Amino acid sequence: TLLDNATKQQTDHQQKKPEMQEDDTLENIVERIDGYEKALGEIGEETGSIKQELKTDAENKHKLGNLVKEAEEKQAVYHKWSRLNQLIGNSSGSTFRKIAQSYVLSSLIHSANSYMRTLTNRYTLKVTPGTFVISLEDAYQGFVSRAASTISGGESFLVSLSLALALSDIGQQWQVDTLFIDEGFGTLSGEPLQKAVETLRSLHSKSGRHVGIISHVEELQERIAVQIQVNQEGNNSCSKIKIVP
Repeated sequence: TLLDNATKQQTDHQQKKPEMQEDDTLENIVERIDGYEKALGEIGEETGSIKQELKTDAENKHKLGNLVKEAEEKQAVYHKWSRLNQLIGNSSGSTFRKIAQSYVLSSLIHSANSYMRTLTNRYTLKVTPGTFVISLEDAYQGFVSRAASTISGGESFLVSLSLALALSDIGQQWQVDTLFIDEGFGTLSGEPLQKAVETLRSLHSKSGRHVGIISHVEELQERIAVQIQVNQEGNNSCSKIKIVP
């Protein structure tokens, strides 16, 4: 069996051995083998270098993917703030200030209309969208809107009083507990005057606010319980103060 195996291996070797050249010698073959081994070593080194480059490239691709993802996230944040900057931002802050003021004004007009309804059912205050222009709708004229600058004296007092009362309601930190109204009642008479006085009285009964009215209208003397009267003595510059009651 061993002999048969050895004979087979010898036969296979004879069939696979390279063709010998006429000038091939043992020294030439050894030298050629050394050259092949050297070339094989160089190829191995080059293969190792390429593998290292491939590994480095894979790591760089992974890092690049993370950077791209991070860049996309930051770009999304940038676009969001850029859009907000276009809508409400500028170097002076005036755009945002106008938007904030428009919300405050809308809230103020809403509160003023609540007071206006206690004074008269005729007028409603409006704000032109995108502006700070206050207009007035007149129910007696088909709810025609007109600028607040065109209103009459009596209308002006009702509007001013409604806005003043609404201003006194803004915020908890700035709420006004005492109001002084200087004149204005001379433009009112009859039912409008009565409703105005009743509205001011309700401020004290509902919220505890104190309201001081400075006026020369004699009709108010019958409607205001507590008065501080200033009476001039003759033609001189002296006056006497009288508290009623």
